[in-house]
Amino acid sequence: MYGATRTILYEKRLRAAALAAMAGRAPIAGPVEADLLMVLAVPKGWSKARRADALAGRVLPLRRPDGDNVSKAVLDGLNRVVFRDDAQVVDLRIRKRYGQETGVWLRLRAIPGAEGPPRRRCQQHRAASEIGSTPSAEGSRQTTGRVSRRADVGPLAQARARMSQALS
Repeated sequence: MYGATRTILYEKRLRAAALAAMAGRAPIAGPVEADLLMVLAVPKGWSKARRADALAGRVLPLRRPDGDNVSKAVLDGLNRVVFRDDAQVVDLRIRKRYGQETGVWLRLRAIPGAEGPPRRRCQQHRAASEIGSTPSAEGSRQTTGRVSRRADVGPLAQARARMSQALS
């Protein structure tokens, strides 16, 4: 639980910094390229020669934190701020190095001239919006003129209900 709490706090701090950096601009809508650099401190117990090799890039960090875990926290913290969703990141480069100035640096770039597939709604909601009704949890239709966004509607709600019944 301690690690999860630290990750959540890190994501919140990152989100606040991203909001300031975006200065009211809209999130990136299309595919994104990300370059993440993690700079770690050289372990204190290392000799001067080994420290010099580490700072010169001849010795690379093979210890924690894992680059994939850090990138996940960073990209999750930027959701709905810098881009709509971190699933838009189609190119991701992660590097870990030793250095005197520790931290995480991230460069994001919208990929010009590229776009993702059109956003599609699930079949059930697309059909419901076309006929002006929404599916209910019981499988019958309720006529409303718009697609409901309630949590108790649709296949996800049915799956949740089955899970809660199985657990009780």
